[in-house]
Amino acid sequence: MVGTESVYAAGDATDFPVKFGAVAAQQADAAAAAIAAAAGAEVEPQPFDGAIHGTLLSGRDGGRLYFTARLERDGARNARVSDTPTRPREAKIAARYLGPYLDRLWAEGPRWLAGELAWEAVLARLEQ
Repeated sequence: MVGTESVYAAGDATDFPVKFGAVAAQQADAAAAAIAAAAGAEVEPQPFDGAIHGTLLSGRDGGRLYFTARLERDGARNARVSDTPTRPREAKIAARYLGPYLDRLWAEGPRWLAGELAWEAVLARLEQ
């Protein structure tokens, strides 16, 4: 319930109007920081920033359209669409802790895993 102390939620369990994996990961980062601060850790809790990035495949010709926006409760801000990526190619998830953690796992993982889960590799497979 909004305004209730010491209750945290992320993803579909929230009342935020957009349900998107990157938003859920950012909400989880914000909840974790708030919980850590309440437990005495020297962290400054921040609300999630709502930055999202995505790729739209535009047909069999392999065309791609990239987008980025900052989601807020009342709509999107700073939305952009581009023919070139709007985020670093290495980035999988735009979340303060989960993104870098998964990037390290995928880069350091077994040979069959490293490179296979990169979003560019997935898109290349879809185009075949």
